[in-house]
Amino acid sequence: MNGTSRTQKGNELEVWQPATPAVQYGVMQVWFLTRLRRMVRLRREQSELLSPEGLRLLDWAIYSTFCDCLEQGVANEGRSIIRTERAVHAE
Repeated sequence: MNGTSRTQKGNELEVWQPATPAVQYGVMQVWFLTRLRRMVRLRREQSELLSPEGLRLLDWAIYSTFCDCLEQGVANEGRSIIRTERAVHAE
């Protein structure tokens, strides 16, 4: 998974890519960062369609995945994903 890019449309997966390509990330680190980016993007794009309960569940999933990023040593990258998505949503 390191060094590869699987950018796809629709229901398919878009793998997270580091801002600094020289940095090496493990498979689990990329997995959780990709998951976090997908969930934060889903929250931004689908929040109006979700019930309050659905939104709360998604927020818990985002929090849980961020905690996984923290355990994997990529908390700064996780924060960057969240900040970037917030900035996109604010525009």
